[in-house]
Amino acid sequence: MGEAHVKLDFVTGRNAGGKYICVLVCSLDGYTRILRKETHACPLEAARALADGLIHDSGDLFGKADVGDQLHGQQGYREADGKFHLDAYKAVYRFSGPADDTRTLRPEYRHDRDGVPRGPAADRKRHCRDGDY
Repeated sequence: MGEAHVKLDFVTGRNAGGKYICVLVCSLDGYTRILRKETHACPLEAARALADGLIHDSGDLFGKADVGDQLHGQQGYREADGKFHLDAYKAVYRFSGPADDTRTLRPEYRHDRDGVPRGPAADRKRHCRDGDY
């Protein structure tokens, strides 16, 4: 997912029964997915319950990583039972040098840069202009 274009929002609404529902939504290119949902009689309590769940789940993640570690992609998921689980196969990358050096966030340091195979060169459209050769 192109994370530069992802929008995350808290949205609160009220149903016909008078209960307040607070959701965390993720939107990208016109599509929206509900990531978390809490219901309560008070809108502030619904939002607080949602935030508390995020704080608890992110604590599990931040307990696994340390200053200077670099994460890539989604690190965990929620099962149907609502419990958050860290993805055991997601690597935490560590580079040599100062722990707070952000230079390693640039594309040339990414491990997945060449990971996606590209088709044969014959499948690519050639861009030839007069005078190039």
